[in-house]
Amino acid sequence: MPLSEAAIEQLNQVPTDTERPFPVTEVAMRQVWDRLRRRPGLDGLTFHDFRNEATSRVFDIGIKIHEIMAISGHRALASFSSMCKHYKPSQKWPLRQERWKG
Repeated sequence: MPLSEAAIEQLNQVPTDTERPFPVTEVAMRQVWDRLRRRPGLDGLTFHDFRNEATSRVFDIGIKIHEIMAISGHRALASFSSMCKHYKPSQKWPLRQERWKG
């Protein structure tokens, strides 16, 4: 994932001498995520949906496919293609939005 110089600077300041450099447990992160999804009634929303949405947005700004694959972590064109098959330029919401509702 390409990062800005400012982001790299911040990450370089994260302590590396501890098992948990960020003071957040997995359980706490799950609880916050669940609460944020439930408030607007998006019980079916997953973290992976954000990856798909971000990939769609970089298509909109004209980044080339091989660069998008590198950013999104897709190594195989087949898996990348299946994720993109429903993409429409400048769509405001991903097509999977209807599955987010509980």
